[in-house]
Amino acid sequence: PEVRNGTLVLVGNGDAPDEAGRKFLEAAGGNDAPVVVVCAAPEKDGAPHALCRWLQSAGASNVKVVPVRGRKDIESSEFRTQVS
Repeated sequence: PEVRNGTLVLVGNGDAPDEAGRKFLEAAGGNDAPVVVVCAAPEKDGAPHALCRWLQSAGASNVKVVPVRGRKDIESSEFRTQVS
């Protein structure tokens, strides 16, 4: 994917090292940088909350979850507004 502004980290279903979270926050601009978690996993799986906890344990203080269910969600103007 092309990221024109910001930092992109792809985390799949599994554990990511704590150091990755710290490096991500450093690249994103620090602990107060806005972080958007785009999550395609069902909320019942707890994936978005686990990822938010992982980021918060690395020091993130400004984390937002944007759930998506398919391409239609990603192509919507609402999605673009939420992630900009």
